[in-house]
Amino acid sequence: MNKTILLAAAVLLIGAMPASSARISSVSGKPEIQSSAAAGWKAAGKGDKLHSNARIRCGKSSRAEIITDNGHRIKVWPRSEVALEKIDGAETRMQLFAGRIRSMVKKLRGTNKFEVKTPVAVCSVRGTDFSVELDKNATKVEVYEGQVAAHEEMTGSEVMVNAGQYTSIEANQPPAEPKAMPEGAGEQAPALTPEEAAREESKREVFQEISKDEVLARAADEIKLAEFQNGKALIDASGHRVRLEEYIVRSQANEFKYVVLNTRDEFADDPANPGNGHFNFGKIVFTFNDTLPEDLTQATKNMFYSEGATKPSLYLTDVLSVMSNTVDQVNDVATGGNMFPDNTYQPKCYTLGFGSYEFSVNNQPWWRYSDRNSNGRLDNGEITYYNIATGNAYNFSTDFTYDSTLGQYYYLDSNGNKVYFSEFSQPSGGDALHFYNKNNYSATQWISTDDYIINDEGKILSVSDIQGLSADELKVKAYESNFERVYAASVFEGRKIDLVFSAKLLIDSGMLGLPDPNNLGQ
Repeated sequence: MNKTILLAAAVLLIGAMPASSARISSVSGKPEIQSSAAAGWKAAGKGDKLHSNARIRCGKSSRAEIITDNGHRIKVWPRSEVALEKIDGAETRMQLFAGRIRSMVKKLRGTNKFEVKTPVAVCSVRGTDFSVELDKNATKVEVYEGQVAAHEEMTGSEVMVNAGQYTSIEANQPPAEPKAMPEGAGEQAPALTPEEAAREESKREVFQEISKDEVLARAADEIKLAEFQNGKALIDASGHRVRLEEYIVRSQANEFKYVVLNTRDEFADDPANPGNGHFNFGKIVFTFNDTLPEDLTQATKNMFYSEGATKPSLYLTDVLSVMSNTVDQVNDVATGGNMFPDNTYQPKCYTLGFGSYEFSVNNQPWWRYSDRNSNGRLDNGEITYYNIATGNAYNFSTDFTYDSTLGQYYYLDSNGNKVYFSEFSQPSGGDALHFYNKNNYSATQWISTDDYIINDEGKILSVSDIQGLSADELKVKAYESNFERVYAASVFEGRKIDLVFSAKLLIDSGMLGLPDPNNLGQ
């Protein structure tokens, strides 16, 4: 047999070899798997095969263990989600989106790799037993055997974490110096206080319950307990008829939840292609520092802004939100809320600010904010934008060019045209209350919003519609108004998230004040 025949046979054999994979070796509770970004979530079972780009998630009472073809074992804790970005004989790479995983890695040979990535860190090993936990903006790494290289993406800083040690990593900060782990660390999932458990349940609902059946089933139970409720039929800005239902319910002693449901009858349900407009929903969970009063408006009236020299005793600490078409979702997670004075020594008012804020699309972080100097304001270096293809942060000094005339960053498209990172316009005219915003991260990563104020007939209101009205007339106009937000994004595959909610319920619940005729046009 000559060399040519041997080479051809080798090529055929290599092509016939099955792709490397992993399988689920054990489950507890009801974990779910997603075979690819385009596939839906389904129940996971022992023996299920997982290939590159698969995801697995576990709810508050679920766990799963994965074993790869080359013998690596990965334990997925409750309230966790991880993507198996790459699985082959030479490289195993995972992306942790939430929660905690523990990896027991077989000894690697030659150039073989095993990595766990989070939005801020990369953990590389050669053969060890370690865990990675993602909590808000921090990544925690614990090593039980062997050694892990813990690398922070933006600074490029890295520390070696040895057996019996742990480190914490925050965005744009060098990893903390490794310290000795407390005795017994890593043997069991961390216990949660009742308050933490309630917060995790709210987070799980906001991030994971996006199917129409799940949303409607929960709404059917909650609406019976709603303190504020509203429902009506109207026309949206695109001329489609919408059935709007919304309510506010107390989900815990110190939190309440706003839910809005939109059904458009013009769009038929298509099980093979959901998310094209028939059913959209939104949820916002507001958590306070203390128990809410019997009259909820006493908490809502000052939760964003408060006049006076005295800091409110009750204030927001956390906000979780989701807007979804049952396939795509946009999430906001704000934590560490507090009220900040306009002047520390002689305050006249207080404004809500958060310690951290994360904006994610389809469960991937697109930007994060961290109030590093704890002043309640956005300062230079406190916001980070992420490349969703790599998980790395964008560097505006190298990835974009600064236009000093406009004060904006841009990149050049394939035709050499400037594409600005931020776009803003009023597509329906300068007088119309229709605002368009778009963020261009790259040619393949962008997201836009169209925001409208409309009446029940779908007419876009204008400034001239409300100027010159009396206080009573403004009140009537406000109660008849609706807000509509339409999200489009590069990852939505042509779908949109289109949600209409009323001003009436927000006004009645105290979350939105009535307009002041003396301030119109300012």
